[in-house]
Amino acid sequence: MDSYKKISLRNKLRPFIDDGEVWAKVIDIECNKVYSDIEENGSFTVTLDILNNRMKKKDEMLHKIINEKDFEDNEELTKEFIENYMYISFMKIEVDDVRVIKKIEGFNDDWFKLKIIDIDKFMKKAEKIIAMIGKNNNINELYKQVIIDKRCIMNANKNWVMRGEWTFSASPVVSKSYLVELLDTFEEDKPKKLEVPEDAIFSSKEEILECIKDFNTFHFNKIKVNHVGQGHNSILLNHNEEFVFYDIGFTLSYKRDKSKKLKSEDVNIDKCKMIILSHWDLDHYLGIALYDYEKLFNKVWIAPSEAKSQTAKRIINIIFKVSKRKLLISDYIDTEKIMLGDNLVIYRNKSSKAKDYINNNGLSIYINKKSKNVNLLKLVSVGDVAYENMHKDFKEENKLDILVAYHHGSGNYKKNIFESNNNSKSIAIIPVGCNTHKHPTEIAINDLKSKGFNIYRTDGLKENFKCDNKCEECEINNNKYIEFDLEINEEIKEELDVIIDEEISRYPPDSFYDRYEDGVFHSGVFHSGIWDEVYLNIKSEIEEVLEREKICLPIEYFIDDNIIDDRITDAYIDSYND
Repeated sequence: MDSYKKISLRNKLRPFIDDGEVWAKVIDIECNKVYSDIEENGSFTVTLDILNNRMKKKDEMLHKIINEKDFEDNEELTKEFIENYMYISFMKIEVDDVRVIKKIEGFNDDWFKLKIIDIDKFMKKAEKIIAMIGKNNNINELYKQVIIDKRCIMNANKNWVMRGEWTFSASPVVSKSYLVELLDTFEEDKPKKLEVPEDAIFSSKEEILECIKDFNTFHFNKIKVNHVGQGHNSILLNHNEEFVFYDIGFTLSYKRDKSKKLKSEDVNIDKCKMIILSHWDLDHYLGIALYDYEKLFNKVWIAPSEAKSQTAKRIINIIFKVSKRKLLISDYIDTEKIMLGDNLVIYRNKSSKAKDYINNNGLSIYINKKSKNVNLLKLVSVGDVAYENMHKDFKEENKLDILVAYHHGSGNYKKNIFESNNNSKSIAIIPVGCNTHKHPTEIAINDLKSKGFNIYRTDGLKENFKCDNKCEECEINNNKYIEFDLEINEEIKEELDVIIDEEISRYPPDSFYDRYEDGVFHSGVFHSGIWDEVYLNIKSEIEEVLEREKICLPIEYFIDDNIIDDRITDAYIDSYND
């Protein structure tokens, strides 16, 4: 561990610079909208790894340390190791010209350079801005086009200039906006790419089961999908309020996305026992910056082995070095299904498609198991796995009570294979925040509704609300999470059934129907108000039971028009037959 001891551990990173050059590498290019008839038009969000020179040196030192076998088991040194080498650094740029995208794609997953200027100090740096954009350009016009309208322009040097948001976290998360000039690749002195350590990958299913054996008696009975803006962050709880994270994400637009409401104090991280990560996309793991890294990294982690970004590989290496436990599931071993506790299955999805490979080879979770006197709801949370790429089991096990929907309600899928398990009263949760992608899309919402799901958005807004990227409605909403129970005690279920039947029995059957002919009921005084009175009385009594038992499920799950009509019909048939 000699190289570790040589470096100053107390020297914290200062990521942001007023102006200068930084290294960048593409993490993801996401298409928002493309106009195919005009080649230079389009709308894209590009996410980049960003390193300044000091970060570059730290990653080089980290590479040396992670290859040393004598990493000391010393609590103080471990803490300082995390503080010194653990950081998250990325930039998001909005691109409105496909020529910029082609330029970026040409770097072929290699490092290139950006010249950047702090937008907050924009007007104070007129000389440097003129040098960037050329003397013939108007600074005020540039301000409007690039800073306000988020357009891409080409400068006198034939380089593209655009706006970018640089986010950094060594805990907490901070963000700054920059004017960005896209430069070419540099062959010399490029940052060293971190790699996924082979020793961190499970070699067999038996190794995974050994790693999670302490969870054999775990029974999950509640889900919370946290509102973290445009990201995914769920916790699955047992009766003791102990929980497992399924994704620990956070919005990537930290500065702009004011819809986010979850704070670190809202989750007791000491109760967390495990982190299951669907895949290594930033919006699914950036939430680690909300919590104590040392506590998180010493917990059990289960995640896919596919990781693209420098940030993801940095985290994997540090978790593995600190916890001394394997955490990655490869697609080369037989790990399609892994049982966790007595009622949760982790699915390792597999897709050979190059497009969205990391998403579609991610981990999904499935909960479904009845225990004594308990009716457990069926839940699937897919991560970002497209519905058509879900494990083959779900072609038959496709009727659900709760679905955590695909990719923030994106419409980019062929077919939703899931449908309601409960007469159109099932629940679809969409993790969504302020975004440029118009999530959730109308296609996704209509598809879910056609399959019998009621829509619940983590941002608490109406199902068809379209974000204008200004966060006005998003900001005023105070929704922190969506919470649902995953089981209903059979005695409670019977009590609710009795409430419905007893209320209906208070009225003569002909109060609802006046005649029965040829197997069809014809309503008599149906609209006289009696039906509404029955419904309201039943609803009031059921709400009292749910509140008394602290059951977190919508009232509509137990009572709706169809349930009342069916019970009235049954009562009338019995009366008619008598």
